[in-house]
Amino acid sequence: MEIYEKIGPAGIALLGVAIVCIYIFIRNSIYLYLIDRQFRQVYLSLDDPAHDLLAPSLKHAGNPLLTILREVARNHSRHSRDLYSEMAFLFHKNFYAVNISMAILRLSSVIAPLLGLMGTVLGIRRIFAALGEQTAETTALASGIGEALLTTVMGLTITIPALIFFYLIKFRIGGFQVEMMEYANRITEELTDEKQVKKP
Repeated sequence: MEIYEKIGPAGIALLGVAIVCIYIFIRNSIYLYLIDRQFRQVYLSLDDPAHDLLAPSLKHAGNPLLTILREVARNHSRHSRDLYSEMAFLFHKNFYAVNISMAILRLSSVIAPLLGLMGTVLGIRRIFAALGEQTAETTALASGIGEALLTTVMGLTITIPALIFFYLIKFRIGGFQVEMMEYANRITEELTDEKQVKKP
């Protein structure tokens, strides 16, 4: 109750937003690190990636990066001329949960300052409510001013890290896309060359 009196309902909502942002960032950072490490261990151990990716043993690896390259190897003959668009689709499909998390972080960075503004307005309302009483106490005025200032600071304090978290994850996914594009080009070229050699 003491915390509620200091920050009000908007402040409590801001604390919830902060907890969600921290949780999303930590969870996705660990997830992206683990799939990157697993991908490098598995991919570098393959003698012939273009064919070994289709091995049944890799079917249930559960790694989205391996799944993307597996799709490229499996459907190489049906690839459109725009491999970049196809890779973008595969990333959207296989990193759907991460994309949702990024959307929540982006939304949080927009909501946080608005909640801070709401807390400011509620704090000012408390000040005027106290002034409207015949016996306005300085503690009531100070409480309203404190709530107005604190929620504004909280909103900005949450917005900045939320945007940083969003862009860190976005750049990490972007790095994966560039790297997977290079691997996909190698695989499709190898399979295309092999197919042309087999033609009479």
